[in-house]
Formats: sequence, C-alpha cells, structure tokens
Amino acid sequence: MTAEFRSLCAEEAYLQQELEKLQDMRNKAKLEGELWDERISSSSGQNSHLVSKATRLWESILARKG
Repeated sequence: MTAEFRSLCAEEAYLQQELEKLQDMRNKAKLEGELWDERISSSSGQNSHLVSKATRLWESILARKG
C-alpha cells in the first residue's frame, strides 16, 4: 500500500509540473497575443492618421488647381 501511495504521489507531482508548464505556455501565448493586438491597433490608428493627412493634402492640391 505504501509503494502504491508513493507511486500516486509521484504521479500527482508529475502531473502538477505538467499543468504548471501548460499554464505558463498559455499565459505566454496570451501575453504575446495582447502585445500583437496592441501593435495592430496602434498601427491601424497610425495608418488612419496618415490616410487623413494624405487626403487633406490631395484636397488642398486639387483646390489650388481648380
């Protein structure tokens, strides 16, 4: 019985380590995903600003020719 108990304790410890590894990987992936989302939103905000600026420049150029 004690050998079986030790075996079960060892298995539980192993499974706990594996669970912690998986949780670390999940947290890392989540963090990387959040950083990617921030980059995308920052990039699209910057692109939107550049499009607005380019539009205003073209409108001023066309207004001068007209």
